[in-house]
Amino acid sequence: MNSLPKELHISIGDAAAIAIEVWRLTKLIEGTGSTGDSASIRYSLRQFNRVLSNLEIVTTDLAGRPYEAGLIEDVVDVVEDPRLPSGQQFIEEMVSPTVLWQRNVVQPGQIIVRKAVEETERGAGV
Repeated sequence: MNSLPKELHISIGDAAAIAIEVWRLTKLIEGTGSTGDSASIRYSLRQFNRVLSNLEIVTTDLAGRPYEAGLIEDVVDVVEDPRLPSGQQFIEEMVSPTVLWQRNVVQPGQIIVRKAVEETERGAGV
């Protein structure tokens, strides 16, 4: 056993990929509300998150926040909503989180934006 290294080095890309999958699993388990095996899964996720924290890897989830042009996240879809007040738009869903390492963006997140239908667009269909 003494021949094993004390540290294992992985690429920042691989660490980001692990962080994204941990985020997805966390979202999945939060959505189930199940009690059975979910305790052991939550424990495993806490362990993964501890390791990621030690590596200074953080994921950010902006769902529900206002959308502002120029954000680093990639917009993968835009949903128009005639019920929203003119000019309003927000991040409806994170398809994948933004991954940061030491506060630097490693991987931009992917988002779905919900936005108001502008008056010119509302009138075009009438």
